[in-house]
Amino acid sequence: MKSTITTDQYRDLLDREFRGDFGEEGLGSDFQWFADNLKTVRSLRTGQLKLQQFPCEINCPELIPDGYTVLEDVEKHHFKVSDLEHISFLEGEESSIKGTLMRERSVLLNADYGLSDAPTILGEDGEGKSIPKEWRGKYLVFAGTLLRSSGGNLCVPVIRWGDDRWVLRFGWLGFGWRDDDRLVRSKH
Repeated sequence: MKSTITTDQYRDLLDREFRGDFGEEGLGSDFQWFADNLKTVRSLRTGQLKLQQFPCEINCPELIPDGYTVLEDVEKHHFKVSDLEHISFLEGEESSIKGTLMRERSVLLNADYGLSDAPTILGEDGEGKSIPKEWRGKYLVFAGTLLRSSGGNLCVPVIRWGDDRWVLRFGWLGFGWRDDDRLVRSKH
């Protein structure tokens, strides 16, 4: 299966390498970032990864906060809320995983819903009245959309229960994603 990265992500990796951001002492705290992205650069060279041209088509611009940029997005799914289930992306004894791995698993689990699916789930009133009550306490992650915040952080859309209603937020991909964070997919 081929993955994709954006032109900006590729340039960022090369810029950090050429600027020497990894320091004289070696990679230090940047080791994990470098290791993850070095695989990306090598995959580009071997053709296992294709470079997408962005900006991508933005399916739901009215939901994107000021200063955020959409880096990746999936097409809108066609569904009824009653046909959805929420699932965990954790495996075995995992208590949390990195956001990049969570996004990879969302594709494998057919649960890569994106920001453009949020209006259907939240309903016409935007309050998510059709979301099952037993889902309260879970964070519904829409891993099919990747955004960069005005501060430079990578984020994914999340719908969570708060103040007696469902609200749309954007969760930092760098968090440890846990069991109360759930992907959404069709039951069928």
